Amino acid sequence: MLATLSSRVKREGAGGKLNKWPSSTVARLHSLLHPVTVDRGDSGPAFQGASRNNEAGALVFSDTITNKESDAERRDIALTLIDVVTDMEGYTDQMDAFLSSLARLQPSCLSSDSTDITQNAMDILGRMPQVPQQVSRMPSLEGHEYLGAQAGKLRRISLDREVPKRHGNISDKAYMKEKHFNQWCEMDSLVWRTLVKDWPIDSNTLKILLWVASTAGRPDHSVANRVHAYITFLSQLFESVSHKRSNHQPPANSERHAKSEKLRWEIASIWKLYLSICWQRATMLLFYYTLRTIYEKGWSSERAALLNVRIPFPPVDALIFKQPKYMCSQAVALLRRSKAAPALDFRKLFESYEMIFRHRSARCHPSYPDYQCDSSDPMSCKRYHGQSDTPNQSCHDQSCKRRICRQVIWDESSFDAIEGCSRAVDISRTRLSPTSRLIYKAVDHTSLAISHVWSHGRGGRPETGINSCLHRAFVDVARRYHCSSYWIDTCCIPTDGPHRMEAIRGINAVFSGSRIVLICDKDIMCVDLKKKEWAQGLLATLVVADWNVRGWTLLEGLRGRSNVHLLCANNELVSLKRLFDTIFSSGGLDMIMFLAGVQHLLPGVSLSYEESGFLLGRRVASRPGDELIIWGLISQDAATQSGADTVRGVKRVRTGFLVSRLPRVNAKGLHWAPAAAHMRYDFSASDIDRRISEWTEETEGAFFATPPLSSPHTEHDFSGSDGEGSDWGEQTEAGLQATWLVHHIDKRRVRLAKDKHEPTFENFYAPVEVADAHLHLRFFRGGAQVPAIDEYEHLALLHPKRENADDPYDGIESQDWCRPLVLCGSADRNVWRWIRAFPCGYLGSGARDSGETLCLDHFSPEKIILD
Repeated sequence: MLATLSSRVKREGAGGKLNKWPSSTVARLHSLLHPVTVDRGDSGPAFQGASRNNEAGALVFSDTITNKESDAERRDIALTLIDVVTDMEGYTDQMDAFLSSLARLQPSCLSSDSTDITQNAMDILGRMPQVPQQVSRMPSLEGHEYLGAQAGKLRRISLDREVPKRHGNISDKAYMKEKHFNQWCEMDSLVWRTLVKDWPIDSNTLKILLWVASTAGRPDHSVANRVHAYITFLSQLFESVSHKRSNHQPPANSERHAKSEKLRWEIASIWKLYLSICWQRATMLLFYYTLRTIYEKGWSSERAALLNVRIPFPPVDALIFKQPKYMCSQAVALLRRSKAAPALDFRKLFESYEMIFRHRSARCHPSYPDYQCDSSDPMSCKRYHGQSDTPNQSCHDQSCKRRICRQVIWDESSFDAIEGCSRAVDISRTRLSPTSRLIYKAVDHTSLAISHVWSHGRGGRPETGINSCLHRAFVDVARRYHCSSYWIDTCCIPTDGPHRMEAIRGINAVFSGSRIVLICDKDIMCVDLKKKEWAQGLLATLVVADWNVRGWTLLEGLRGRSNVHLLCANNELVSLKRLFDTIFSSGGLDMIMFLAGVQHLLPGVSLSYEESGFLLGRRVASRPGDELIIWGLISQDAATQSGADTVRGVKRVRTGFLVSRLPRVNAKGLHWAPAAAHMRYDFSASDIDRRISEWTEETEGAFFATPPLSSPHTEHDFSGSDGEGSDWGEQTEAGLQATWLVHHIDKRRVRLAKDKHEPTFENFYAPVEVADAHLHLRFFRGGAQVPAIDEYEHLALLHPKRENADDPYDGIESQDWCRPLVLCGSADRNVWRWIRAFPCGYLGSGARDSGETLCLDHFSPEKIILD
């Protein structure tokens, strides 16, 4: 499909020129492929213990990186980082030389001609951002000078000289208005670009690049696993340097050793930036390799596991990069939950989206054109909730001028005459006339299946009918692709009765067996396929479109992905395959990463119970309970209607998936299982309107940030993960049997704690404190969610562990960037009951204010049964 990725490929649709890298980069690639002496990395200690297995392949890393039992050696390396930089004139060269000594490229093992490899490598490099995405705010130094301002030897950047001067003081309330916030973000970004734009690309990234360039059509999973281990190693170094830097803040007025201490602090800061850049580039290349392999060869658990990387820093704040006003923050939050989230660079996505929708106002609430919803709270967005007032069939075809079309209703007798299978509208027997009705036939391989968003105005039921212009447009598409019928829920799923559930149970067969699946979304229909950069614009629109954030459309896209076509401007269609081919062959790598945001559309994807539950976690269905039906249809091909029914057919479950704040099933042996795919709250549409209105009055209409719509229940909320890479739990009659990292708690040390310094919401929260000789933990409880700790004689904290290892599982997302734990109780320590999960911000030895993050040294692996 994509035999090579040379620079000579036609850049059709993806648009944009290749990024220009210095000529020295080409010379460095050539020298790596044709070394004067064989690249042995550092022939010193790093490779002295390299195993024979690690010697095979084009790219070899030190055993310190690839050996899972080398934690002590990795810690020793982290401790020496500050001493690596001895000459501040050439600090990037010194850091690069240090990291380069840990990897060795073996050109003789590369599977392609060196000329082709170089061409492919430069094409891939030209599609990578030259300046990596800024991952955190730039740390400021005394006198408003930013990072790198040491003794004139590092790049000096002054707010007064090189960036727009700010207005007011950062502590002033007025400074937090949108205008000044945006200005601050612009200054921060300019400082980042100025500092890192001239840093040469690190040697290990070039080695990984050459390996990726040589593997087009020939995957090498063993080397991919080593690159994955290297990325984990960079994460560990980043975390170590960050901790070291936080404990060595530059003294303000130290009379002794002030200069040397400040210099060491700046070196730690430089290392932090350098490691974040190396991590981003290596991760982007690995994810590009993995997504390309999945697209060419199909989905597999081994390939998907490469997308689970250790993330050393919190998710990037999209506000820094000027999220387009028309783009919904909920859709952006959904992308941040995708498998490729750590490597996502939003700059090109925002730019491509803004080119199409730059003249449109925000759409999260129809009455407030400047309002963008809160990404942490789905209830703050009327695209998710409160859209039931959208009139059915208020949408007309793009070519319809009159907008007063009559609605064609069903012929109920024709519908009832077909038994045992799904029905579709027969286009040859349905004639448009003042008295005509929809005639049906059985769905078959010549049907057209239409997937749409109900709130865009195409919704309805066969009893109320469909606009004649829409019927005519669907007939035209069906005939264009030689289809004999079309299926759309508006015409083919009745409101109630036995026919409704019968139709729902047949949805999988409808979308997997139809000749064409047509996606109709009002934003996608704004993309003009005649534009030069149509592919990147279409992908940017697709991943944040309403169609991609709904539960039913997730199912429909997953089942019909092999035949999906997108309806674009002027009623033109483009196949999903053509879009993906164009993006992979000539699109930017920063755009390719977003294909993980529509991973269910990639070839060969078969979603498990955990993966489908995770994807549904941010996708909603308007009708309560529908997400459970969808969950069952995806994971088990059965229309389940309760959390218990959904999980009963699953023999084993990833323990990492279970750790979330979702409600639990109330059934014997299943109290550990999620009762729903996502949280549902009791806010009505009028509640949202009222609270937004009150908020705008308080802020005098200044939309600097999102309103405080989150209920107290969501204050410490987190959404879990798909659990990929965590240990398995086996379902038994008694419950779920699995090995966890466990810490038993002395119940006598558990008490209710009152702390006047803790934030409360009208006394809704009552802090609960758990403490013993090793651990100190505080979390909040409130309302109906009070943990029933008094019912149990024994308490324990659980944390999931990695599969085939006793290390903690790191894949769980927390809003507060904390490690979530599970509190459980037992009467006899034989069977344990799940009480609740919560994120823990600090859990270490000693006092609560020790500054330590969660420490699992006092947790040990133990096999337990959860009821």
